[in-house]
Amino acid sequence: MSKRMAIAQDLSAIWEHTVRAGHLRNRFMDTSGEQVESGIRMTAGGPQHYAIHVETGREICADVKERSLGQYDFAVQLNLYRSLKPQFGKLEHERRRAYSPSAHECLFACQDASNPLSLLQRYSPLRTMLGNFHWAALPNAFPVEKNGHFLWIPAVTHGATTEFPHWLQELTLPLLQDFLVLASMSTNLMTYFNSIHAGASVNHIHFQSVYREKQAAIDKAATLMNRHRYFLKDYPASGLVYMEDTPAETIWHDIGKLQEHGIPFNLIHTGCRIYLVPRNIAYETVAEFPNGVLAAMEISGKAITTEQSFYLEADSAQFQIALRKSTLTIEELLPFLES
Repeated sequence: MSKRMAIAQDLSAIWEHTVRAGHLRNRFMDTSGEQVESGIRMTAGGPQHYAIHVETGREICADVKERSLGQYDFAVQLNLYRSLKPQFGKLEHERRRAYSPSAHECLFACQDASNPLSLLQRYSPLRTMLGNFHWAALPNAFPVEKNGHFLWIPAVTHGATTEFPHWLQELTLPLLQDFLVLASMSTNLMTYFNSIHAGASVNHIHFQSVYREKQAAIDKAATLMNRHRYFLKDYPASGLVYMEDTPAETIWHDIGKLQEHGIPFNLIHTGCRIYLVPRNIAYETVAEFPNGVLAAMEISGKAITTEQSFYLEADSAQFQIALRKSTLTIEELLPFLES
């Protein structure tokens, strides 16, 4: 299998060019008040995470490593660079702010060009017009994958000026149609949407695409049919499964029901199948996944953590409990879908 990401254009080449040109770096004040530069830089061994103290140029000793969790082909990644995020360590406070519908509190600072992490300050190496909206691809400020991690955000361009309308992190049929086109055009990418209360850390519409070197664990799960819908079978997370050619209107019917009833969800397109994973809002956070919220990456089989103890001690059984607790069972879900 080719190891190149693509979506009409070669995203791997775009990512590599962005890294080599030094565009994948961000400056911000860390939790101690020091100015930090963090991002991805090119080395002799390829793209690598890095972070430095701006004033002294001193390297910040962080780490990114992964290990297998065994059963289901689950894995866990320790990514200490993500702990440098300005809001890290204030999870409860920042979660409340993340959920705010106010543009002034948007954690993308979409209307505040003075914020160094604002969308208005970030380099966008690719723009594309899909069926309904114009989309800007921006490297994630704190990527989980050194070989490619993009945000996709609707943009409006007026001449040389680009604006990012503050639309909330909710799906509509036109947004879903563009999501499916975006994902189906992609190669070696997992594209996903996290709703609020299901892992989204910003209440501003965005999708994400992450480079995947191998098949996702969720793609290896069997399926079962129940009342004309396919569901995951013998997989710790419960969810609906759609084939890649499923019409957007069919998926939208189920998403619309979830949004109507206030049920959080993850929508995941692996390039193989599409998954809609309704979440149990009573277990937005679980003890089995400390200091974090399970999102699409975890649902698909890879736990991303900044907790050294979790990385060292977690096992497949613990991760399975976390996934089961945080997702709705078929029996819990069907009444909402058929209401």
